[in-house]
Amino acid sequence: GAQRVATNKITENQGFAFGDRVVGLQFHPEATEAWIMSCIEEGKQFPVGPHVTTPEAIVEGLVFLHPLRKWFFGLLDRMALIAAKSTVETR
Repeated sequence: GAQRVATNKITENQGFAFGDRVVGLQFHPEATEAWIMSCIEEGKQFPVGPHVTTPEAIVEGLVFLHPLRKWFFGLLDRMALIAAKSTVETR
């Protein structure tokens, strides 16, 4: 009964919403550029494989941080509105 809310080319099922108040995500929409860069620096030896993103590709993907954050906060705002409406209706 969950609804898919996020996908990508490699993994079709990246995020789900279940009902009005449950979301499961397999990525980090809360990430900041500083955190991502520190992860790259700390993980100097990246594993090799068909689905491992290279540090260079990660840096190139930073252009998506703003749209991702906008999507994420929009999702949270919609959930908060639904929860607030539900709370008001039950009073």
